[in-house]
Amino acid sequence: MVSKKDKILKHSDVEKETINIGPIKGLKRGHLADILLVVICVFWGMSFILVKQAIEEINLYYFIFLRFAVATSLLLIIFSKRLKNLNLKLVRDGAILGTFLFIAFITQTVGLQYTTASNAGFITGLHVILVPLVLAVFCRKVPALTATLGAVISTVGLFFLTVSDSFTINNGDVWVILCSVSVTFHVILTGWYAVKHDTYLLALTQVATVLILSTIATSFVEGAVVPLTSLTPFVI
Repeated sequence: MVSKKDKILKHSDVEKETINIGPIKGLKRGHLADILLVVICVFWGMSFILVKQAIEEINLYYFIFLRFAVATSLLLIIFSKRLKNLNLKLVRDGAILGTFLFIAFITQTVGLQYTTASNAGFITGLHVILVPLVLAVFCRKVPALTATLGAVISTVGLFFLTVSDSFTINNGDVWVILCSVSVTFHVILTGWYAVKHDTYLLALTQVATVLILSTIATSFVEGAVVPLTSLTPFVI
């Protein structure tokens, strides 16, 4: 039986492995992961501006439906050979993750209608601080000193960013704070479920769940479905 210490050492060894193919030959896997995370953050930050522009043209539920219809279709094509490994527990856990993801997208998109893209980006990013704090409360895991200091600094920054001179908070900021909370639980649950299931199928299942929920939401909004503009495909 592999001990927890052995798993940690094994994971550390994987990070130190050197890639031997392609233009990134010689780069350590751990460094590649860090670079990819930075790239993801760049595109993630850009998406706030694009989403804010898009929801001025189309209904937010329909917008989310379009995004996840494309995502689900691509994942079904890419991971079609893995579908035979689907089971009820994986679908259940994927549906739970998908529900939190749907809530996060809805609250964030609503918030972007009433606040700035920069505010939305900063507040959503606070889930990085909230994750260790929530784990400390529910799982009795004491956060590191750096995480505690980060939480304090971020809270002060959030106060000055969202509270106006009259000590009131913008409605949009409140919606995005709810988004950050939802993302926090999504990240924690993903960490729990990812070690139990095929991560590719788990991703597919949660994305498909968001598609289903956004389809239902769109059906209740009259006039939500509109012709696509030149901007919409780019944002998707």
